[in-house]
Amino acid sequence: MAVLAAILTFLIVAQSGEPRLTFEVAAVKKNTSGEVDGRLALTPGGYFRAINFDVFNLVAFAFRTTPRNLFRSQIVGAPDWTHTERYDVDGKMSRELFDRTAADRFRAPKLVKSLLEDRFRMQAHREQRELPVYDLVVTSGKLAPVDVDCDTDRGRCSFKYLPGHLTARAVAMDTLAAMLSSEVQRLVVDHTGLAARYDIELEWAEEAASSDKPSIFTALQEQLGLKLESVREPVDVVVVDHIEQPTED
Repeated sequence: MAVLAAILTFLIVAQSGEPRLTFEVAAVKKNTSGEVDGRLALTPGGYFRAINFDVFNLVAFAFRTTPRNLFRSQIVGAPDWTHTERYDVDGKMSRELFDRTAADRFRAPKLVKSLLEDRFRMQAHREQRELPVYDLVVTSGKLAPVDVDCDTDRGRCSFKYLPGHLTARAVAMDTLAAMLSSEVQRLVVDHTGLAARYDIELEWAEEAASSDKPSIFTALQEQLGLKLESVREPVDVVVVDHIEQPTED
């Protein structure tokens, strides 16, 4: 079986053209604190920590292809225990891998995906299913592009999202779509065709009944010249074919 797994891993890497990213060392322990909140971060030096995280949300993080985790509706077949059992995960990348993947903004999700495959014996595949989504489209030319390279001028690029308020500098549309997904609790797909970066100031009512501010839908149109259109369309989902509770370290 080990030989077969190695062959399959080789074939996956060969077909994708991308090496599989794995932690140099990793520890997994069940969290029995009873707390609700969890934390997840990749810190300088290649150290990764997920504290009090349920496995379902680890899967949602591992398979993200945008700045936002997958929604619940985008994960199919995960057993009940993945929602209730919480774990602490500590991982460390090798210095060589940490330096080589510095520009990969999805390296942490890729590392967690490999950990789920190795320690939780997860087998999963992607497919498309028709789901309700919002298309983000342009209604008027209110946005002016800014000529900023965030890789070389990080100080010029920022994103501050608070309840009812967003201030972003040199932000890309996919990042805005991810924020809007969290706000409206439905996948938002960028159909603006805007490939540049933009400075954005957006203010809306968190609770329309108790505020004279506009809803997020109205604010987008009035302040940014953008619109959310409700549609149904094929969406990438992750189907969990197999997953096991891990042996703890």
